[in-house]
Amino acid sequence: ALAPRATANKVVYVPGNTFMVDMDKPCSALRLNYSTMTDERIVEAGGHRIILVHGHLYGVRYETDLLKQAAASKGADIAVYGHTHIADITPGEIFVLNPGSASRPRDEMRPSFMVAELEPGQAPRVELIRMHP
Repeated sequence: ALAPRATANKVVYVPGNTFMVDMDKPCSALRLNYSTMTDERIVEAGGHRIILVHGHLYGVRYETDLLKQAAASKGADIAVYGHTHIADITPGEIFVLNPGSASRPRDEMRPSFMVAELEPGQAPRVELIRMHP
């Protein structure tokens, strides 16, 4: 039942720090709109305000303090980042998530992604899923 729900929803993304694109080649499979790419997105979902970033502009390689400050300044209670390719679930006033990497993980060397269940007024329930290489 997850697949039909997931495919019916809009995909929101932020590009990585090495995301390169040839503007002359369409990417219709993903329907990416290159003209609206941004380093940061704010999303409202399940009663939560979420900041999505790649993370390189917030120094997440070393700590997530700047990311948490940015989230708080934008009224977000969840911050999702990538960049390190290392999975992270850190509960707190700002719930910090990094799904790791589905293609180039740098922690257990097993690809990963996350599924989060969001309900208003409740902490996110997050599952880190490790795939077989």
